[in-house]
Amino acid sequence: MNRLLTDIPAGIRPEQLPAPKRSERTRLLFLTSNALGFKTLSRQFEAYTASRDDVEAVHVRVTLPGSLAWLGRRASIARGWDVSGFRSAWAWSRYIPSLLSHRLPPDRFDAAVLSTQLVARGMPRIKAQTGLPFATYVDTTVPQYIRDLGGGGFDWLSSPGERKILHSADVVAGMSRWALDSVRDDHGVPESRLLLVRNAVPVAPTLPERPARPAGPIRLAIVGNDWVRKGGDRLIRWHQARWKPAAEVHVFGANVPIDRTLEGVVWHGSVDHARLIGELLPSMDVFVLPTRADMSPWALIEAAGCGLPVVSSRLGAIHEIVEHGRSGFLCHPAGDEDYIQAVEKLMADAALRQSMGRAAHAHMLAAFTPQIAYGGLIDRLKSIIAAPATPRRDGSRTPA
Repeated sequence: MNRLLTDIPAGIRPEQLPAPKRSERTRLLFLTSNALGFKTLSRQFEAYTASRDDVEAVHVRVTLPGSLAWLGRRASIARGWDVSGFRSAWAWSRYIPSLLSHRLPPDRFDAAVLSTQLVARGMPRIKAQTGLPFATYVDTTVPQYIRDLGGGGFDWLSSPGERKILHSADVVAGMSRWALDSVRDDHGVPESRLLLVRNAVPVAPTLPERPARPAGPIRLAIVGNDWVRKGGDRLIRWHQARWKPAAEVHVFGANVPIDRTLEGVVWHGSVDHARLIGELLPSMDVFVLPTRADMSPWALIEAAGCGLPVVSSRLGAIHEIVEHGRSGFLCHPAGDEDYIQAVEKLMADAALRQSMGRAAHAHMLAAFTPQIAYGGLIDRLKSIIAAPATPRRDGSRTPA
């Protein structure tokens, strides 16, 4: 059950929290960043814990307030060289302990889940003071960001603080195996404390019949607010040069540069999430996300769960979401030709679209459902809380 859902921490009152005394329900605190795709993560956490009678959950979507938010902003100089990552980490290390001291007393909870390790910056100190077990959710690490995703400048300054958090956490929950491998190999956290907790969405046990629609152009869909990073400009360029009028591009997302003079482009803007998943995406034919930088995009998981074949980039953990050649195609992010060939292959072959869509749905059902991902995390935390604690040198607990 959920006891409280809020994105206004300053308004939390003591009577809205679990009682200080432990009960039959496990008292869990979820502190999730309110930025980018973590809003979706928080929504999925909230939906899942609402279905569990054995937990009493408080969900707080957190944003750096006031001067701390200003401190963490990027400056208008080359990325990385403004040490915004280090400044943001410092700000979070001040904000979260203050929040737990004034609004969310640790004695009201049996464990906490923080997303991501940036939000968890202050937790080693909180844990040393109160003994509160915690899990941190990881999408990538600082060394991995520098090595695989183009980070640079002074990003490495954040790595020692990240290492401290990951070694203090009772569970490091990775959105992908790709991220967990870096936690183990780059930071030396033992495999026994790692847990794969993929981004997850509800997936129908069987793929529904595709809605009937009039014959017409192939529908290519893209979802993304960060238009250039997600490659929306590339998809529009390819479509206008090669695919009109054989295909339409359907664009979903806020803050995209709408140009209604373009032939065959349908601008949906920001749409209700339930309508997107339940009605609009299932009416598409192919999902295309030629992203330039990403880890584990929610949009790919949602599209695959709707039974769409996917064309995307071979970046981050996308290869764990899209099975190349089976549920879609992965392309080198730097060029155009791979994407063009993949989209045109799917446009020309209805049977291939159908078989890849079925494979995409089956893959999501097998590995990306809330019961598998979030259920596994909660069960691991419950076992840590219930077991006699054997102290580790870093202050974390290992079940006996």
